[in-house]
Amino acid sequence: MSQRTLITLSIVGALMLSICPGSRSWAQMPMGDPPPMADRSNPDKELKRMNKVLKLSDDQKTRILPILQRRKDAIEKLLADQETSMQDKFPKITAIRDRSNEEIRSLLNEAQRKDFDRQVAEEKKRMESGPDGGPNPGDPPPPPE
Repeated sequence: MSQRTLITLSIVGALMLSICPGSRSWAQMPMGDPPPMADRSNPDKELKRMNKVLKLSDDQKTRILPILQRRKDAIEKLLADQETSMQDKFPKITAIRDRSNEEIRSLLNEAQRKDFDRQVAEEKKRMESGPDGGPNPGDPPPPPE
């Protein structure tokens, strides 16, 4: 791998941690340490984490899995785009996640939506504070004092 690819992958890792992610992602629910990065972008594993908390029906699982797969594919495609700067990718990734979350939300019952909405709100709060409470990787540096 080239050095540029390694740097890009490092930035992507930091991005995924801050978004999911979140990068605990909303779907990882508060169940201890976040899973490895590979699990965060795995639709099957994400669906299993969602199911533990939301108690999804078989029909919901069948309908949610393709949404998670489309989200993963869209984010991977965006991250592979060499023409778009990393800073410009962050809001686009957030938009992809927001759209997929709305699709998923529409498939949930009222009780599931409450848990889902709570997790999405917690994820957004974590995203806004960046990894470990610091700034997001795409944020510009603070002005000199």
